[in-house]
Amino acid sequence: MTHRRPVEPPRKARTVLSPDSRPLRVAIVDDDSVKLRTIRGLLTRDPRWQVETFPFASPVDALLEIPRLELDAILLDDDLHLLSGLEFLRKLHGRHVEVPVIGLMGRGGEAAALALLKAGAIDTVSKAKLTTHTLQRTIFSAIEKFALHEEVRRYREGLEAENEELSHQKQEIESFYHTLSHELKTPLTSMREFICIVAEGIAGPITPEQAEYLDICKRGCDQLKRIVNDLLDLSRLETGKLGIEKTAVSVDDLVEELVRLESARAEDHNITLTFETCGGELLADLGRTRQVLGNLIDNALKFTPRGGEVSVRAEESHDGMSITFTVEDNGPGIAPAEQEQIFGRHRQAMASDGSIQEGMGLGLSLCKELVELQGGRIWLRSEHGVGSQFSFTLPTVTEEEKEREATCF
Repeated sequence: MTHRRPVEPPRKARTVLSPDSRPLRVAIVDDDSVKLRTIRGLLTRDPRWQVETFPFASPVDALLEIPRLELDAILLDDDLHLLSGLEFLRKLHGRHVEVPVIGLMGRGGEAAALALLKAGAIDTVSKAKLTTHTLQRTIFSAIEKFALHEEVRRYREGLEAENEELSHQKQEIESFYHTLSHELKTPLTSMREFICIVAEGIAGPITPEQAEYLDICKRGCDQLKRIVNDLLDLSRLETGKLGIEKTAVSVDDLVEELVRLESARAEDHNITLTFETCGGELLADLGRTRQVLGNLIDNALKFTPRGGEVSVRAEESHDGMSITFTVEDNGPGIAPAEQEQIFGRHRQAMASDGSIQEGMGLGLSLCKELVELQGGRIWLRSEHGVGSQFSFTLPTVTEEEKEREATCF
């Protein structure tokens, strides 16, 4: 992975030109020879101000010669006869001349001045107000503005290049996650199936000790499978390919199923696992909701010490528009500093013995994304040393939706 030097923000431009520095090199483009001499005289009148002028009575000659000159500024008459000042400026930019241009405005007024500025002139000044002092101030101001614009342009180009590189790196990471997940999933599934075949005695009798070891292997496969599935889901989330299919989901069936699946594990760890439901139906993606609630129960059992308690509750809101699921434990709790970022990716809370628990820290981040995709929200209440309470809400099936489904049926 390449590392770019951070793009520095533009600083206020400082003019290095002054009466004591090298002569200013200024081109004057005006097809009126009288005005051309007048402007040149104003520029060279102040003996303290060294100016080298390049007068052009022909805009065609100016377009040919100016790209070869190293100029500090260009004074451009807006009322050229052969081609307008606006056309001259566009042709000049077409030759990639990067010099501040000051429009000398005559009869065109504000509309002409605005058009010239939009075309790329750095400033304009009225011919009727031209004096040596006005020209000096306008030229120095234009040089400073132009320098600042160039700084901003380079800064913007640097940011765009960094954004492009970051976007490319992000795509590479997403592709890596996706490829890694698929490459792991196939052999992992085969491993688990053969472990189950041996554990069930299909391939021949095994001893109780061997059955215990095989059970450890199967739980390891299940842990890896959860991690792989999390990686796949995060990859789909990043690319916008994670679909949500909302249907009517029975709250009672959902809670009872997940508690039943985790009851053996709770019993093995001497943890009391209880649940309360409220009936009703959710308008949710069954698989994704099962994933969220299952992850919260899994975490609660993981962090609750032997002899502890974990409860799962489903409560309907007062207006009947949502169901709140709560998974509560009396484990070690989560420190306030960790609570603020607990739903971030790769964030893991400490176990009761101070160690980091297994996994990649993707579960809670994924839970948050899945809940919010379904129109709900998720939050945490925890007191360090007392326990934690994770809750999330999802909308219920409204009467209108029930009637619509009945009509369709």
